[in-house]
Amino acid sequence: MTTIRRRDNASTREETHSSTASVSGYQVQVVSPREAFDGVTESDDSLLVDIRTNAEWCLVGTPDVENAMFLEWRDLTGELIPSFIEELRYWAWSDVSIYVLSRAGGARAAEAAEAARKAGFSRVFVVDGGFEGPLDSTGHRGERGWKADGLPWRQW
Repeated sequence: MTTIRRRDNASTREETHSSTASVSGYQVQVVSPREAFDGVTESDDSLLVDIRTNAEWCLVGTPDVENAMFLEWRDLTGELIPSFIEELRYWAWSDVSIYVLSRAGGARAAEAAEAARKAGFSRVFVVDGGFEGPLDSTGHRGERGWKADGLPWRQW
């Protein structure tokens, strides 16, 4: 698993090119997988937060970048994980750029991003297409997202 480091307040910030979009009723800042990758690899005050479940990480794979943490937003039954914001606060200062990665970059990511924003995190972005992308017309994933963009990932 990727190592995560506790953040400090003294660091520089890279500018991220995002757009505001309505995702499942939430107004969120959306970035491409490449922009998220560049953000977390070029700046120590950026963090990729993979909010999928442990089962998804094990069965589908995970991003392979240093500034990443794996923190479930909901469990397999769909219940919210009550410690999500507390754990996020432990690992990230409120002005760190947080890139929220879900399976497809939809409702789950938007919901978690909104919760982080309401908890005081000021730079929160949803990764468009998530890790695997949304379902295509044949019911399969993989045309969009982190993996489809050829970004580093690993299978467990």
